[in-house]
Amino acid sequence: MADTQSQTLWIDLSQIDIPSDAREHDPEKLKTLAQDMKEQGQLQEIVVVKIGDRFEVLAGAGRTQAARALGWEKIRASVRQGLSAFDKARITFAENEDREDADAFYQAAQMAKMIKAKDCSQQALADELGLSEALVNAYLGIDKLPSEVKKLKRLSLGQLIQICRLKNDKDRIDLSIHTKNRDLSVRQVKAIVDKLLGKEKSSKRSATIQEPKPADPLVDTWEKIQSKTKGWAWEAGYPAERTWEFRVILQGMQARDDKKTLGQWFLAMAEAMGETKLDHKTEKMIGVTNAVSDAYADILRKIQSGEMEKEIAKGKN
Repeated sequence: MADTQSQTLWIDLSQIDIPSDAREHDPEKLKTLAQDMKEQGQLQEIVVVKIGDRFEVLAGAGRTQAARALGWEKIRASVRQGLSAFDKARITFAENEDREDADAFYQAAQMAKMIKAKDCSQQALADELGLSEALVNAYLGIDKLPSEVKKLKRLSLGQLIQICRLKNDKDRIDLSIHTKNRDLSVRQVKAIVDKLLGKEKSSKRSATIQEPKPADPLVDTWEKIQSKTKGWAWEAGYPAERTWEFRVILQGMQARDDKKTLGQWFLAMAEAMGETKLDHKTEKMIGVTNAVSDAYADILRKIQSGEMEKEIAKGKN
């Protein structure tokens, strides 16, 4: 990041502008935020940059709108100076990336701004941000989707990654609308994309968009426990009888945290499915058989030690 300066000031709300391309906030969530700020005050300062005699919001558009709704005259802000176009987009991206309701289209736009300002490769940008190159590429692909798709709003990162795999814009638009109207899961979208791309044996010829009929006996279970594994985008597949495949998208996580995060996700899934608990001293699962508990402990050990990664790489070779 460039050499920047920062100071915290109380600024008149009348002097603050929200960019026209700022993330759109849900009205009901803004009401909840305003109520929280009314009861607790401003717990987190907004981030602004000074432009002439006014200030533009880089992070905290929702807090700014809530403060105005409450009739506040001033708001506490971190005023940044010396920011480049890259720095501005990076601050805005980081502000939103850890949100559960992060807008994938908005984040993709910030990623596109960063790579344009940096004029570098996707790998170089990924290294700069501490993200995977796959995630950077995914966001850049999403930013190039047709405007008809972007107008739909609220499609998830996982859904859009699958939609981007399609080869032409018409299919991307049609599937996006279908996904929105039917509220399809990432797994269901992937199945449709696989079919359209001819990756299923039964669809080597022309395929039409239709919701698949999964054979997975736990298909309803995955939907129910999504709320218990917040923080991860994941999907469960059932490619063979009595076996499951899990795919986890570590969005927003730095590469060095991936192994730890996978272990946490595995624990959250185990607890959500079996109402089990982990004894952190013994790393044993409480409420399941010893065999399951030992299996969990072994998998967690392999993830944390890097042994699992080596086994996967060996299998690919």
